[in-house]
Amino acid sequence: MLGTRQSREEDNAVALVRVYCGLASADTEVAGNGGWLTAAVVDDSGRLLEVCEIGDDANGYATLSSLLAERSSTASSVAVAADSDDHLVTMLLTTAGRPLSVVDDDAADDFAERFADD
Repeated sequence: MLGTRQSREEDNAVALVRVYCGLASADTEVAGNGGWLTAAVVDDSGRLLEVCEIGDDANGYATLSSLLAERSSTASSVAVAADSDDHLVTMLLTTAGRPLSVVDDDAADDFAERFADD
């Protein structure tokens, strides 16, 4: 058959999908320790790719960095959203130059009040 053979480029093709990361303070009643964060990684369609608990310390930052490196092509290509900038992990992400957005409960409530349909 003519025209059915794939080129080498097609054999090695990889779909590129943007991924995003969310960080939230873990429920201290469940985790038993206030020093834990829940990290969730999703793709463009909102599909959950990974979820894990990380410590709010240098080891947690290393774990998160490794997770994001596995899911992205460059170090700064994963946008991170967090519920607070008071965590060591978020401070280290900022220092490393990662795109970071922080929204606290008051800001989220204010946004919802202003833009929600009545």
